[in-house]
Amino acid sequence: PSRVHYPKGMKMRKSSLVASLLAATALAAAGLTAAPAMAANPVATPSWGAANLISYTDSDFEGSVGDWVADTNTTLTDDTSAAFLHDDSLKATATASGSQSFKLGPTAGQINVTHGDKYRVSGWFLAPADSGRTITWAMAFYTSAGTWIGWTSGTTVTLTGSGTWQYASAVITAPSNAAYDWGGPRVTEAGVGAGETLNMDEVLVEPYR
Repeated sequence: PSRVHYPKGMKMRKSSLVASLLAATALAAAGLTAAPAMAANPVATPSWGAANLISYTDSDFEGSVGDWVADTNTTLTDDTSAAFLHDDSLKATATASGSQSFKLGPTAGQINVTHGDKYRVSGWFLAPADSGRTITWAMAFYTSAGTWIGWTSGTTVTLTGSGTWQYASAVITAPSNAAYDWGGPRVTEAGVGAGETLNMDEVLVEPYR
């Protein structure tokens, strides 16, 4: 029969494939499983949401407020009439004028961190059209022994008061002795009036790169 001419480099790939098949057969005979090899050209992972350290329920609010709890001067509900993405969002309603705050409750579990590293906390917010309110993110840090370190806040963000969904984020550095966040992050909205509402959706807590 005529000789088959492979494109340049294919002979080597064919030999490697045969060797891999023989190795896999040997492992299977021994009752073992080979670890998957890394792809030569791995599929790129979208940066938005790819490294979210909190659950989908606590980020997207579809049908519930998740593990978020009231902190000061607010009541939390699931809002089926407004959403940045999908169908629902979390709605915070101020019980009196001043500032209102809410946070991810302890039932969500701890968010492991590396001391000294930076973390971006972000979300989309819907405030009254004439609000001009401010948003401040904070994280609640503990040592590996479970000792409370305290809240570390990010830079305050001023909402434009456009009456549309607006993005607000902060980059927070974990203290030198921090091992995890528990009972955070926390959102504080300043300058609200009694009965005023703030909607939040698509929350991300992710390593800052």
